[in-house]
Amino acid sequence: MGEPVPRRAAVLVIDMHRGSIDPPGTVFVPAGRGIIPALASFLDEARGLGVPVIYVVHQIRPDGSDAANPFWSEAESVGDLYPNVAEQVVGSRWTDLADGLELAQGDFVLHKKRYGAFSGNDLAFLLKNLGVETLILTGVETEICILATAFHAFNEDYRVIVASDATAGLDPECEAAALRIIGREVGWVMTTDEILGALKSTAEASLGSGSR
Repeated sequence: MGEPVPRRAAVLVIDMHRGSIDPPGTVFVPAGRGIIPALASFLDEARGLGVPVIYVVHQIRPDGSDAANPFWSEAESVGDLYPNVAEQVVGSRWTDLADGLELAQGDFVLHKKRYGAFSGNDLAFLLKNLGVETLILTGVETEICILATAFHAFNEDYRVIVASDATAGLDPECEAAALRIIGREVGWVMTTDEILGALKSTAEASLGSGSR
């Protein structure tokens, strides 16, 4: 697969909040903290290229009225995987961004209600207003929230890029499978260095042609 031309890009940082990163967490991803240095460096470089950064944080109401998914409420496996997930509520410390990923001027923060980054918020409206054509996906969990977002973005005809070294999953085998599926079906899987190179090349080509 050839290298993408990431015109009008934005970076989505999915679920990099304390509930995912700080033990015991609510949907704790042990490998999540390990990607923070690469992710933070990538975000700084992307901002310098004028690329918007959008943090997407999962949170629910304290009464759980916006978390009434049948699978979540009926499947025993969910409770086993995420015993503290009911604490991922509006205003809790678990919804704060993880250390090392502090907001910069111009960043956006949106909240979501399900796995995909588009669920229960105005992300689609924001992206339209920003004129975004390319979505660069980072964060956790690769095999769940990243995968769900990648397919949604593909179905909305965004150019989808997943940063392989700035994403982390719960299960290594499922994570690897998710990246293979994404790369085969909906988008490009690249390292942050490769993505930055493509962003810089696209910016230089745009300047050379005199177009935005």
